[in-house]
Amino acid sequence: MVFFCSCTGGADPEVVSAVSESSVSADQPEATPTMTPTPTIKPTPTVTPAPAVSADTVSGDSVSSDQVSANGVSGNNVSGNDAASENKVSENKATPTPLPTPDPAKLVLFETPRTMYVTAQVNIRKGPGTFYAKDGVLNFGNAVSALGRYNDEWVQVDINGETRYIHGSYLSEEVPATPTPAPTQDPAQLPPPPPQVTAPAGVLMIGDSRCVQMRDVTGGGGVSWICENSRGYEWFVSTALGQADGIIGRGTKVVICLGVNDTDNGYSYSSLINQKAAEWAARGARTYFVSVNPVGDNPWTNNDNVSAFNTIMVNNLSGVKYIDTWSYLVTHGYNMVDGMHFDGPTNATVFSLIISNL
Repeated sequence: MVFFCSCTGGADPEVVSAVSESSVSADQPEATPTMTPTPTIKPTPTVTPAPAVSADTVSGDSVSSDQVSANGVSGNNVSGNDAASENKVSENKATPTPLPTPDPAKLVLFETPRTMYVTAQVNIRKGPGTFYAKDGVLNFGNAVSALGRYNDEWVQVDINGETRYIHGSYLSEEVPATPTPAPTQDPAQLPPPPPQVTAPAGVLMIGDSRCVQMRDVTGGGGVSWICENSRGYEWFVSTALGQADGIIGRGTKVVICLGVNDTDNGYSYSSLINQKAAEWAARGARTYFVSVNPVGDNPWTNNDNVSAFNTIMVNNLSGVKYIDTWSYLVTHGYNMVDGMHFDGPTNATVFSLIISNL
């Protein structure tokens, strides 16, 4: 069993094509029946070999769920006692794949611009898709001038005179209400945790620092763990999935607890987890996703963002069992030691809730 814990967009690679220019001979003119012209012999041109050129390898920054990397481009090496190969020139050309141009037929403009409000922290993009570059971030409650809808999914907005796009699921025409945070309770006031359960064999939990804390509080809890502090989607893709694929087999219960560190990646998480759940199901494994739990006062996210992320996961996961620990904590209370992490009893409660739902 594999456990993914929530502990705490696409770029096109450059296409490098080699172009070879070969020598071309002119057609010989047909001989006339009356006379054969004497051919003019032209001197053979001297070919000066091109020096070897090596371009620097260029890597793009890894940005949230959108990762862009450029390929290293190397020039041709010339070798062999300064000898050049006649009539043969080879060069590399790096041609980046252009981003698609938005289809005007999919854009429906409003009669007049509308004021819309951001319901959770969201990226501003230069085009209607996660593969377009980010151009800033808007926070909960920010107002924007909406110009129209693209493909009933993205909203075209005016940002300081520039046309940009925001995913429509993060915008509302009504001012969002400020949520009332769940009360922080003293450990003595917390309800008794659910009965401790013994984890079945073959549970694998994958997550961030919240998983690290559950592992430490429970002494491992009888399950396998792939978890690190301050991790999110990029770590899940680059590190955790490779380790998990080497473990998962028939009867494994994979539990994923991620998202608190990058709540703007809900659609990326749900799409990838659906894909992996199908692969693991073919091996005889079952996949679970644990809701992101409440947060306190911190500079990285808030409970509005967490709630929006959980909603995206509930609505988009397929073939994955969703374990709702968020609702239990909001209803019964919890105790935090900082703006992101719970105390020992709360972590033990969350762990027991997860195991009892497997």
